[in-house]
Amino acid sequence: MNEIKQVFISYKSEEYDDANWVKSVLEKNGISCWMAPMSIRGGSNYASEIPQAIKNILPTLGNEFISLIKETSVVSFVGATDLYLAFQRIGSNTYDFMVPYLVMAVIYIVLVVIISFLVKLMERSLRKSDKRS
Repeated sequence: MNEIKQVFISYKSEEYDDANWVKSVLEKNGISCWMAPMSIRGGSNYASEIPQAIKNILPTLGNEFISLIKETSVVSFVGATDLYLAFQRIGSNTYDFMVPYLVMAVIYIVLVVIISFLVKLMERSLRKSDKRS
């Protein structure tokens, strides 16, 4: 599994000490932290800084989402027993036990390709907006 190496921490002013403690623990473990008021210079425009932060984390976030899908068994969504019984019925009726498994593999691959495409599309869109600025 891919490890997250960057974290954004947002907090209420009353929770500054707790957020600072979390930041120090994460940084001791090799994870860089970006805290809302500390990482944005005074007088900066939050409206321009937040989209920049989103642009910076989008590749990592997209990769984590794709890893989550890849490492999550499709069987857990539907139920192993339901899939097994459905595959047995199809196999016993058609004597072709491989087709249902191939269909599930194709669905999985299509899902990952679509998500990858959407992440790349968002990255490209943000890159274009940077060129205009």
